[in-house]
Amino acid sequence: MDQTTTIDKLASDLISTMPDPNPAAIEAGPPGGEAPTAPAAEAPSGFNPAIHAADADGNPILTKDGAFRNKPGRKKGPSVVGSPSTDNMAKPQQPSKAEIARIELENRAAVAGAGAANLLITAGVLIGGPDFVPGKSPLTGLDEREFLTGEFKQYFIATNRADLPPGLALAAAVLIYVAPRFAKPAVAIRFAGMKSWIVSKFKKK
Repeated sequence: MDQTTTIDKLASDLISTMPDPNPAAIEAGPPGGEAPTAPAAEAPSGFNPAIHAADADGNPILTKDGAFRNKPGRKKGPSVVGSPSTDNMAKPQQPSKAEIARIELENRAAVAGAGAANLLITAGVLIGGPDFVPGKSPLTGLDEREFLTGEFKQYFIATNRADLPPGLALAAAVLIYVAPRFAKPAVAIRFAGMKSWIVSKFKKK
């Protein structure tokens, strides 16, 4: 008997001695009742199914450059989950022209009010002396300088002006310069002589 005949005889004997398959065992499957399943394929690193496109089998769709393709309608760039859209964010409201004009008038009136108050205080002190220096009332707590400044500011706002009339400012400046000098002795003597000369001229008439 050659070697080939021997191998065929052994294979025939092995097949003839194998038990018939049990249909019930085949239907029941392996012990435990569940057939083993292949492990799920892990998503590629960097792939986000919320923003990246995939085919019907869940495989990422790549661009020609090898990058993940975004879903239709999504802009390129990083996306923060839960962040509000910039289109829905409230834009700062721009002030109207009337509001801008009102603010400018108030600012100019505040500056002019402080200047007018200082002019009045200076004239009062030079003409009337230290009694016209502004102070703060111990009874009411009223600050006279702040009070005058605020009242002048409201006046300028109400009249839609931002400064004193030029004529009034000039008259105040002249008064501040001239009035204190009348209290000096030499000026007082000259003024008294001039006053007497004027009075005598009128009497002669």
